[in-house]
Amino acid sequence: MQFFKFLAAGLFRFQYNHPIITKTLEYLATRFDGMDWGANGPKAITAVMYDLCKVEDADLMSPEKCLGTKIYKSTFFYKIPWRNWRDIFDSSKTTKILMSLNDSIVLHTWGRFSSTIQTIDHHGMSAFSIIANNNCPVSYPFIIE
Repeated sequence: MQFFKFLAAGLFRFQYNHPIITKTLEYLATRFDGMDWGANGPKAITAVMYDLCKVEDADLMSPEKCLGTKIYKSTFFYKIPWRNWRDIFDSSKTTKILMSLNDSIVLHTWGRFSSTIQTIDHHGMSAFSIIANNNCPVSYPFIIE
């Protein structure tokens, strides 16, 4: 079966021993691919969810069909596409980024890429700085040191 809509594997919450976690571990035990990052995240959870939910379209996944699991739209967590990750840290794009995050509940900073940033916005004008300062006031000062 080929999947056209992959589920993001970055944010889940399950109770202990949930069948989806068990099935995902079983899937990875036989299909783990250390050379393909996506195979062990999005591709794995997508395959398991399609199988368990018995649907052929991610938009049809619902708590009723998916063992109580709610699937949110990716824009709740990944509003800024990975190709635009630099914009989060670019103070000239702050207004655009903040406006685009209106219906998002998380700012994903694409750490695989942003971990290479050598300089942090010391003036606090980037979208990242504003969001971090407003939502993480205790840890934010340590980020900019």
